[in-house]
Amino acid sequence: MFAMLRRSARSFVLAAMLGGPAVAAAEDGRQASDALAPALLSACDARAARYEELDPALAAAAQALIALAVFTPDDFAGVKAGFCTLRAHGGPVATTACAEDTMLFDEKYRADDQRLPLAATFAHEMKHRAQHAGLRARYGAGYCRSDQYRSDRAALEREADAFGDAVGALLFLGRAVEIRNDCAAVMSVYLEAERPASAPAHIGPVDVAPGAAAPTALHATAGAFKVYAHAESGAPVWAGGRSGGERWMIDGKAVPVRSLDLPAAVPASGPFVLRLACS
Repeated sequence: MFAMLRRSARSFVLAAMLGGPAVAAAEDGRQASDALAPALLSACDARAARYEELDPALAAAAQALIALAVFTPDDFAGVKAGFCTLRAHGGPVATTACAEDTMLFDEKYRADDQRLPLAATFAHEMKHRAQHAGLRARYGAGYCRSDQYRSDRAALEREADAFGDAVGALLFLGRAVEIRNDCAAVMSVYLEAERPASAPAHIGPVDVAPGAAAPTALHATAGAFKVYAHAESGAPVWAGGRSGGERWMIDGKAVPVRSLDLPAAVPASGPFVLRLACS
């Protein structure tokens, strides 16, 4: 019965890493974790760790998702995850128990070249965790042993597949960056991404009209940026974010740079947003 309470995941292979389109593709021929022995799953569950003590590979995957603004640190509160020889025993590449929400990932994801697929698969399993929590709240603690759960499984898997695929693409391509100007003047903006997904890492100037939004050429895998923004007239200079004392040379002048973490409105899609608000 314990194995019946599992959700299986797809592995994510970013085809662009192999020379094809940058799309997270699902692995074919996987088997549901229902085929796995309960003793194996119980042993792997016992070795799984809480978020604060995750295996380094899993901790790095979680941090990549946080940096990309797919999840917040609070979303990982109570998460328990670990590695298991799932595929060697005829199982899937990852699985999450419906009742306990312990996440298990196949040992293949320990490899350095699996960092992005592991992060995308972690996102998939986190989606299952949220699904399970919502459905248990709706139907009660017995939901995971019910006919309703067995009926829902295919739809839940499709939803998690779509979420994981979208996150996989963001992990590889990065989020776009958009500037929204709430100031009363045209603002000229210079931006630098701490973790650019592709060239360029720096842009500027980008001139944004009052009340307008402007896309940029930047794509980044983290919301950490440095910015200098000023009105075309020379004042005001935007003073949001954090001052670290750094200065850039722009138009022959040393100007103050601000550091900030940009949010994203939608976890698995959409840009990082820099909102300029001037007093």
